[in-house]
Amino acid sequence: MTRLNNFAGSLVVLVVVLSPIPFGSNRPFFWAIWGLVVAAAAFVYSVAAARNGEGLRIPLSKIGWSVGLWALLLLWLVVQVVPFGAILSPFSIALSGGTITSETISTAPGATWLMLIRIATYGLFFVLALQAGAKENRSVLMIKILFWGIVAHAGFSLIQLTQFGDTILGLPKIAYMGVATGTFINRNSFATFLAIGLSVGISLLPGIISAKRARNETVMDKIFRLFFHVAGLFVIMVALLATQSRMGLFAGLLGAFVVLLLVLKQNRHWKVLIPAAVAIAVAASLLIVWTFGQGVIERGLDIEGSSEGRMNLYVQVWDVIMTRPWTGYGGGAFSLFFPAFFGPPLDLVGFWDKAHNTYLALFSELGIPAGSLLMIASAILFGRILWSQLMGTTLNPARLAAIGAIITCAVHSLVDFSLEIQANTFLFVAVVALGLAATIRMRAPGQV
Repeated sequence: MTRLNNFAGSLVVLVVVLSPIPFGSNRPFFWAIWGLVVAAAAFVYSVAAARNGEGLRIPLSKIGWSVGLWALLLLWLVVQVVPFGAILSPFSIALSGGTITSETISTAPGATWLMLIRIATYGLFFVLALQAGAKENRSVLMIKILFWGIVAHAGFSLIQLTQFGDTILGLPKIAYMGVATGTFINRNSFATFLAIGLSVGISLLPGIISAKRARNETVMDKIFRLFFHVAGLFVIMVALLATQSRMGLFAGLLGAFVVLLLVLKQNRHWKVLIPAAVAIAVAASLLIVWTFGQGVIERGLDIEGSSEGRMNLYVQVWDVIMTRPWTGYGGGAFSLFFPAFFGPPLDLVGFWDKAHNTYLALFSELGIPAGSLLMIASAILFGRILWSQLMGTTLNPARLAAIGAIITCAVHSLVDFSLEIQANTFLFVAVVALGLAATIRMRAPGQV
């Protein structure tokens, strides 16, 4: 089983590191490609395990309610695209200009099929990452590779911005000129990718500091290793500031700070260390922001104007939700159905093809009951991982990284759509799955 899980781990880190390159994989073509890759890997894994007479190292029953909620979401997406209207009576959709009918609950079945593919892909990807995380050494190695992969993307984004004429993979930008976007189109989406990297990087620090020196390793070697890791965190932080994403920066710092507090809480001198860390973290953050984040400061001072437009959007999206609160208008179809409801107080200066709030987007597309399924599943996983870390006596990097990643994404999703970008979701799913695997290992080490 070790070889199979090594295969699963290699696939997971490769997908996470490579998926941001084609514009964050935010196109149907790439959704299909990654879906085929992950499905093929899951098929090979299952067939090989069956031939060897082996089951999953971490059974799906260990995941608990989250598996059932994911299955319910898949089922609801199927229900949305089945033409029940042709059998019973067409579904009516009331618009300001009149009423239209549809044979399916979804107003755009094609978009809903694509969302079904994505959700199924993420589920299979989660299972593969979970199996790879069954072994602690492999899990830690994967976290390290993910961290340095994010550092590489951060460094490349700064090179593109300063040396390659502010382009994306050599192509001219169509928006966000003068800020870092990496290989993503949207700066806020790239900021989430980097922000998760902060939590992942900090989660690895305790292991570097407390690791015993190898036989031929000197103290200076260990110091250099620590310095090199901190340099990686610094590159991520500078790139995050270069995105000029206000909430991306806030969410990233919040997630990383919670991870840092959990690390310090394990020390017997935590009552002294935590206040000191707070003071140092605030001072260092202010210094770095002042030195490298003038764009973030300027945008922060202009928050009133942008927040007014967002609030108008949220009010209008909520009104749309209330017209179909139980069924929604179709998974993945927001950009197709929302223009039919577009109107004052929103102006025509911008094109609102996203809800800029993942929670509202899910409610409008799936209905409030089904739209809550992913949120409930994530909350359950977060509670399990956090409780495991609080009750444990060791600092596991996968658990710490998962806690920071969930906090970061939960906060940023309040004002943006970063988890609607596939590359970000792959990173999020991988880190959370590794964190859950560490939690299950702690509870039942003899069964994993």
